[in-house]
Amino acid sequence: MEITLINDNDQKYAEEKLSKFYKDGLIPAEKKAYLTELTNNHGPFMGIETGTNETHYIMDAASQIATLGLGFSPSVFMGTAHHMASWTNDLSDPNFIKVKNVFHSFLLRKTGWKHLDMTVCNSGAESNEIALGYAFKRRINKSAKKVLAFEGSFHGRMLVSLFSTWNKSKREPFQWKGFETEYTDYPELPGSEIHQEYPKNWREVWDNSPA
Repeated sequence: MEITLINDNDQKYAEEKLSKFYKDGLIPAEKKAYLTELTNNHGPFMGIETGTNETHYIMDAASQIATLGLGFSPSVFMGTAHHMASWTNDLSDPNFIKVKNVFHSFLLRKTGWKHLDMTVCNSGAESNEIALGYAFKRRINKSAKKVLAFEGSFHGRMLVSLFSTWNKSKREPFQWKGFETEYTDYPELPGSEIHQEYPKNWREVWDNSPA
């Protein structure tokens, strides 16, 4: 199929349409002022609504809009739609249990950990919320009520993950007074070597972190 990429007119069209939502600070303005047409996505190309009733596209293989290494609606995922559990979220479904157990074994093999607790969810933001919930529930200091995050970070668009985002325009409208996230320097590597040696007993420390 022929792909027509976005242009300045598409951005102007979206900005005019979105202006009423941004009026009086109702919601923070997005960095990328485009209107998505999710039903017209193709591979790594995200469909964009235009003022000419045509669909234009933006290359979005792994950006802040959607980190999708296999692209949008990849055929490798289509088989899951034929399983009833994909629509009912039935955690007792035999197919779901089988897939979950296989994935759990895979993670144990790859991490080399002796124990691994796994929770299945639908998105990155949701996984952050669940992890923070577990940390809060198992905290040793019962007065602890804040999140520690890195400067420059972005964690998703759910509640706690949203007001733990470094961008003030994104987080401040949703923060709760007294529960503001604390920030520390981003742990940037001094060189280009990505594969670093981890400290001795590192895995054991994380494996027993709840204790």
